[in-house]
Amino acid sequence: MARKQVGAAPSAATDATRLGDVVRAEEIITDPTNKLPRRGEVQSDGSASSGWKNREEWWYKAVGWAVAKLVQWVNEYGEWRGMPALSNTVGWRLFAAADPTDYAARSTSDPIAEIVSDRTNRTPLIEFFSDGRMVVHGDLTAVSDLIVQGNLTVDGNLTVDGDVTLPGIVLATAPSSPAVGRLWADA
Repeated sequence: MARKQVGAAPSAATDATRLGDVVRAEEIITDPTNKLPRRGEVQSDGSASSGWKNREEWWYKAVGWAVAKLVQWVNEYGEWRGMPALSNTVGWRLFAAADPTDYAARSTSDPIAEIVSDRTNRTPLIEFFSDGRMVVHGDLTAVSDLIVQGNLTVDGNLTVDGDVTLPGIVLATAPSSPAVGRLWADA
């Protein structure tokens, strides 16, 4: 399948208009309850998925590169995948707000991103907050070093196979007899 060049003149069949170097579908959804902007369905034919194609791909080619590099794609199952285009860029970034005013007004008690149990119960497993906090509901395992640049509160198990760096540990009250297997540090 040939790749269509971005910015190419649209055909009447694609119902798109060229705006600078961007091709955009020309439909404004004025009835969000009854319009689905885009839908794709992948149905298995029983064959091995190793031969299936990605459903969508974004490629990046830097000046001087002989070939482009696949940086974002929707795989054969419809699952999103991605990586940074360059060694000094961020592959995926989530903004907590549109601008500093929105950020200042944002509640830090509401997460900006979550990983939840399922679509029905939506029990939070990991939550990310705009003030830099990450909350893990359950055990946390670090298979390498664990570096904390803030507070670390563990209500469950913490397993680290590597070094633990906790700058500025402050304990209000030292335990009189720490339990065996528990981490206790005195700053």
